[in-house]
Amino acid sequence: MLGIKFKIPNVWGTVLNDILDGIETEDLIFKTDFEEVHLGTSEFLFNKDIYTGLEFSELIKTKKYYPIFLNLKLYDKNTNYDDNIKNYDDFLNSNCKLILIITDCEYVEIYSKDIKYLNKIKENAIKYNFSNIVDINKKADIKFF
Repeated sequence: MLGIKFKIPNVWGTVLNDILDGIETEDLIFKTDFEEVHLGTSEFLFNKDIYTGLEFSELIKTKKYYPIFLNLKLYDKNTNYDDNIKNYDDFLNSNCKLILIITDCEYVEIYSKDIKYLNKIKENAIKYNFSNIVDINKKADIKFF
């Protein structure tokens, strides 16, 4: 499995926490790109581009938010996380461990080099009743890049 895609509810909540539930974050760095995740009418969840695992985990658990779009990349904390990823091959050759994309408030695509992340996220998608859960198994099915 190269990735997974599904639909999340189009509501305020803690959906990032639900998606990443059970994934150990303390040794990771989270990099946000192209994001619009609302806390209120003029506030956004993310106010910087780089978060430690602890910072990110606390942020997504403790606040209610509304994701419109998000490009989130996960890295080991002791690696270079300034990758210029433009396609799936770039992703494979980068230090990035996982890419999570939310578009149009409810469509989620996740790509990872580590199957354990994808399996856990799939379990979470089922547990939290996300819909249209589909494994991405072929490069031809990758839509993000």
